[in-house]
Amino acid sequence: MNVPFAPVRGLLHTDYMKVRPDFRTMANPYDPSEEIALVPAIAPDVAVFHGFRGDRAGNVVTSGALDAKLIAQASRVTIATVEEVVDADLAREPHTGALVSGIHVTAVVEVPRGAHPTACAGYYADDVEHIREYLRAAAADETFRAYLARYVLGTRDHAEYLARVAEGRVAVASGP
Repeated sequence: MNVPFAPVRGLLHTDYMKVRPDFRTMANPYDPSEEIALVPAIAPDVAVFHGFRGDRAGNVVTSGALDAKLIAQASRVTIATVEEVVDADLAREPHTGALVSGIHVTAVVEVPRGAHPTACAGYYADDVEHIREYLRAAAADETFRAYLARYVLGTRDHAEYLARVAEGRVAVASGP
């Protein structure tokens, strides 16, 4: 919305007000007996989100669970990864989910299984096994560094990441 701050109910008397010195309070101008919290607007330089489908004009259909529309509108640059890029004009087609307008999207990149290890409804489910591996690795700095080295920093691209995930399954399935 290109505003410098937003009024928010529910933050007063919480630890957020203690740990975020940039949050302020003021009297509600429509009901001066009510105090309300003010939070600064976020304005990311770059936003990345994953959607179901994208078109050549930058329109993207998402689940709507993540408010990709607001993220795209707030960011200077927005990159949408999608399961598939289609030739149709998604703004003119009926769809389930939320449509993020191409006027807010800088680039659409086709990345099948791009939401992995989480689900992409209608395409694939959560990879519970890999999420558990991630959670175990995230429990300590050393194991998390090893996870990052194997799956993030040690791969050239998303395809190699997915191949590493599959390799781990083959190794576990065949046993020692």
